[in-house]
Amino acid sequence: MKPSMFLLPVMLLLFACAGSPPKSDESEAQTYTAQRYLTAEAVGDSEGAAKRAAMAELAAVFQSRVRSEIQSSAHAYTTDEAGEQFQRQVDQHVEILSDVRLEGAQIGWVRPDERSGGFRALAVLDRFQAADRWGGALERTRARMDAGLQALDTIQGRLSRLAALNQLAELIAQMALLQSRLSVVGRPAMTFETDLAPIFSERAELQNNATLFVQIEGEAADAFAHRMGALVTARGFQLAHRPSEAAGLITGKVSTQPLALENRNVLFIRALAELAVIDMDTQAEIAALSDTVRKGHMDENEAARMAIDQLADQVAQKLFDVLGNIGVTGDSR
Repeated sequence: MKPSMFLLPVMLLLFACAGSPPKSDESEAQTYTAQRYLTAEAVGDSEGAAKRAAMAELAAVFQSRVRSEIQSSAHAYTTDEAGEQFQRQVDQHVEILSDVRLEGAQIGWVRPDERSGGFRALAVLDRFQAADRWGGALERTRARMDAGLQALDTIQGRLSRLAALNQLAELIAQMALLQSRLSVVGRPAMTFETDLAPIFSERAELQNNATLFVQIEGEAADAFAHRMGALVTARGFQLAHRPSEAAGLITGKVSTQPLALENRNVLFIRALAELAVIDMDTQAEIAALSDTVRKGHMDENEAARMAIDQLADQVAQKLFDVLGNIGVTGDSR
């Protein structure tokens, strides 16, 4: 009697399972509705390849829609004074921040694909979660911009004000991108009543006077100053012929030191920089820049050249972090 009592519920369970049809592909796909999810499908030779292809396709679809939205969003911020420079700055943010990874995207399903003989995967982005994330980022960015606008009233000096205006323009570009992302996922855009035209008009005026003078001391000064000059002009700044004509002065000392390392085939050189950035209108120090680089080569002169070049690259990037980018050419971080 006991074995029969045990077998009965087990058999009923088996019949119940057998009678429940598996979820169809259609019902599985319907769980990711267009109202809630942005989706993209792709095929691949393996499950992993299909997943990667689907994620890349979703990122491409999303970025394409952001690009179309960014035009109208950017026009809301730009003025005649901003010109093409600000538009390029916004475009750079689309490239950098709309990364192929697309934060928040995930795989909805992956299954065999009879037509290709491989696998098909669905990548999805939850619109609601993305909207919450980017909406919060937009509010934080707006708060930073408001603080920057308040601080701008107290900043004196051409170079100091240009640095502050460049940072504000950077924040506005981020806001334009976030607005476009939110529009793509269906979240209404925030309205801004701040008149941004004065930012762009003053920024455009100061750009024409954003001259820098590089005044470096030390045995490697000429090589370092030459490379620094090329780097700053590539970012849109102009070089002055003398300090009195400059809005900003980059001054300090660069030195090189041979290193006694136990390597018979390679000679090592350390290059060091201790610099200051001075606003020539107020004589205030905007930033202190220091860095060190070690390079090795069979030829001592080549090791020194490599060290100085990389040192200039690293110091220049720190300078751009302080001053911002005028945005004429070069990459934006």
